[in-house]
Amino acid sequence: MIVTFIPQESDDVLSSHYAGENEFDEELEGLSHGNNSPDGDLEPINIDCLPDIFKIDMNNISLEVVVRYNFCDLNVAYKFYYWFGRRT
Repeated sequence: MIVTFIPQESDDVLSSHYAGENEFDEELEGLSHGNNSPDGDLEPINIDCLPDIFKIDMNNISLEVVVRYNFCDLNVAYKFYYWFGRRT
């Protein structure tokens, strides 16, 4: 067994690295509450199969729409986010 000593300074480096994480969380929090809709509730968009993904215009998609997607299983979600990540 090999044990590596990690100096205490690494905690400071890690905490400074994650310091900006709250800004991103606040941005997503605003999207997840549906602040863009008149009544405050956004209805989920169900994605049941791969052909549903092919119908999505990946060139003109917004983050507000993406957070509403509800995938039937992990394979379909993985395919979507793989293609979405490559397009954006």
